[in-house]
Amino acid sequence: MQLTSLLSPETIRVGLPALDKAEVIGAAIDLLAGDARVLDLEEVRRVVFERESQMSTGVGKGLGLPHGKTPSMTGSAGALCVTNGPVDFRAFDGEPVRI
Repeated sequence: MQLTSLLSPETIRVGLPALDKAEVIGAAIDLLAGDARVLDLEEVRRVVFERESQMSTGVGKGLGLPHGKTPSMTGSAGALCVTNGPVDFRAFDGEPVRI
């Protein structure tokens, strides 16, 4: 699978205000609104936040990868956000996230 199959210009946001972790994840999920693969955006939101509550998806080196799996999507899709400042994701390396 190529990254270009997951993203589109509409699902990329650079300069997202550096809010808190939940707001950044929510903003990323909002970018998926209108994607034909998303059958139920609120179910996607619920699944992603449920997964995040189990373990942080701050993988280190400034990168967070919030994700989930749900039948409310017909295929894989993604959003890419770059924040305008650091966001505490409780990453494994203790560093804040920007991507």
